[in-house]
Amino acid sequence: MSTWATVRRHSHPAFRTLTHPVYVRVYFLCNLVPQNAFIVCDRRTHFQVPKRLRTRPARTAFTWVKGHEENYGNNRADELANTGRITDSQTRMDEDIWIENHPALQDGARLQALGIKQIYNALVGRLSKKNNPMKIQEILNEAKDKVEENSGLRPTNEILLKGFKTMKIPPRVKDLMRYLIIGKMKCGTYWTNIPGYEGRALCAFCKKKNDEEIVESEQHMWLDCENNGQNQAWETTKKIWQKCTPRPWPPLSMCLIRGSPALSFENDLNKDAERLRTLISITIWSIWKSRNKCTILDQDVTPNETRETLKEQIKDLIRKRWNATRLMEEGERKTQQREIRKVWADKKFADFGPKSGPTFDLS
Repeated sequence: MSTWATVRRHSHPAFRTLTHPVYVRVYFLCNLVPQNAFIVCDRRTHFQVPKRLRTRPARTAFTWVKGHEENYGNNRADELANTGRITDSQTRMDEDIWIENHPALQDGARLQALGIKQIYNALVGRLSKKNNPMKIQEILNEAKDKVEENSGLRPTNEILLKGFKTMKIPPRVKDLMRYLIIGKMKCGTYWTNIPGYEGRALCAFCKKKNDEEIVESEQHMWLDCENNGQNQAWETTKKIWQKCTPRPWPPLSMCLIRGSPALSFENDLNKDAERLRTLISITIWSIWKSRNKCTILDQDVTPNETRETLKEQIKDLIRKRWNATRLMEEGERKTQQREIRKVWADKKFADFGPKSGPTFDLS
């Protein structure tokens, strides 16, 4: 049960150590247990005091008390300080045994018994929990197989995991690609273990239209669902691709979508790889937006809305990139504009007027 913590000290520098931990020793009284217990912070542990206080599931109050006025907590802290001052050395047993037999545990102040090594290892262990590396590697290998099948080039793990960082897409779309690659998507079975939200594991589109209970897997959401507009979105993406390049549109699969940030082609003079990476990422983002609108916000979304969302996302992306070049110096501006024209097929899919900005043929 969470309780209030009251920190009392007659020395203002002792309080300042919570934000400026340059003081060697701080003693304070803390109501962390039913009985009053002291936490003595020496050079090993005083850096952990702010961490402990700021992560408690309850509020912490600070109270100044006048020194040498028969205050129980202050007098007890002085006694402990004197004991530590006259002690020449301290011999520790095995760390686990030492923790279990430490006098501070009699008062319940376990923080004193924990050395910085134990706290550090505990924090590292908690913060470094990751997915099963074998499971992630299997996903990466399948993605690399599809990328190699479509481009003839096999990417490394590093290129696959970091490729989305170099993509010229909005940060929120990069985050979506990262979650997709490492298997962290919040869909389908992700919701089954969250009380009160188990219904989100099912496809809301199929539930509303056909009263079917289908688990909303990544495969279903982005490639199989007949009701969320993914078919219309991919058809639009394919038409844009065909207007920009004679290269065939690749057969889609979840493995190829996951591996798209690492796609590249040899002798890619028309920037086909960059265009394909962008089109795939913006398409799955548009489908994801429609899915969230229907599943999370419980709003009705038609398949045509998903397609229109995709069109607006692509136009907005190209306009922003083009407008950003207007602030560049002349040499860099011309280079960047030439690259944009090449990627988006000037006079075919997009028309980049010198003053009016880009216009698009999305018919």
